[in-house]
Amino acid sequence: MKQPRLTILGLTLGLCFQSPLFGSKIAPRGNLRVTVVDESGHYVSAAHVYVYGQQTKQLIDGRDAEGVADFVVPPGAYRVYSAVTKKDGDYVDHFSSHEAHVVVGAADSASVVLTLKLAQNPIFYLSEYARKKIGLDDNLNKYLY
Repeated sequence: MKQPRLTILGLTLGLCFQSPLFGSKIAPRGNLRVTVVDESGHYVSAAHVYVYGQQTKQLIDGRDAEGVADFVVPPGAYRVYSAVTKKDGDYVDHFSSHEAHVVVGAADSASVVLTLKLAQNPIFYLSEYARKKIGLDDNLNKYLY
């Protein structure tokens, strides 16, 4: 019965020495807030936000935003954009934002506002992940590259 006490004591001490008070080895992270609005300045619901590394094509994070999305990221430079597809009967409208370049420092906060605009070119690039996420019809997918 004494062994469980030692294990609990060991875990407690281990957690204490890994806390910020004792110089934790956990790398500091920063906060990135992305606000998605339409051309009138209103929040856009169900828009998807994509966060990519500055030097790579690796997707760091992505999620649906109900106007605002918060990310916790390692310090670094990021490319951020947003897109949404809206279906109205037989019509499909694609909205996308500009690509913002954001630098997030350790234990720092950064924010960006992305404005969605109607895509003028009906044929534009969407990643495979984005096409699956917005659930485009297979017939429409063949025109996207």
